[in-house]
Amino acid sequence: QRAWREGADVVIEKLRQRIRLRGDAGAAQMRNVVAVQAWLESTGTAWRELDARFRGRVFVRMGTV
Repeated sequence: QRAWREGADVVIEKLRQRIRLRGDAGAAQMRNVVAVQAWLESTGTAWRELDARFRGRVFVRMGTV
């Protein structure tokens, strides 16, 4: 697992999957990411990136890397 900054954003990479957050992401945005990730895993849906840089939204980029 590794993390780095891209401009004002933070990227977290784990097992070839990425999560993108704003640098000032709060607890609510983190909960949204965890909820989406849990749902994707429970349905067996492959994803390569969760983009949570937008308030109240988590965009999923499907597939594997």
